[in-house]
Amino acid sequence: MDFLGAHALLPSPRASCEVVVLPLDAGLHAAARAVASQLREAGYRTTVPLEPRKLGAEPKRAAASGFAVAVIRSQERERGEFTIRDLRGNAQFMVAEDDAPAAVARIVSA
Repeated sequence: MDFLGAHALLPSPRASCEVVVLPLDAGLHAAARAVASQLREAGYRTTVPLEPRKLGAEPKRAAASGFAVAVIRSQERERGEFTIRDLRGNAQFMVAEDDAPAAVARIVSA
């Protein structure tokens, strides 16, 4: 193991998921699970935290864990939109709920 590590011959570990859906309050958890289900059907490894947390350090924590995309559920839900954040490039934009797979595809394939 030391030889492989010293010569950078070990594969880098892959994140268990590509996308994290972050509901910002308990009332958005069901909507976050629905978006996660939509993304899974499109073939993306997606997770939703068991308990909603404040946004604060969550995107940084997700990026450090190897996630490529954070989908953030918040008040935009009433408008049928949510925020997508590219955790590798720090870009952020709003998308309609039905456009989630296409938006995630643009980020993951980049």
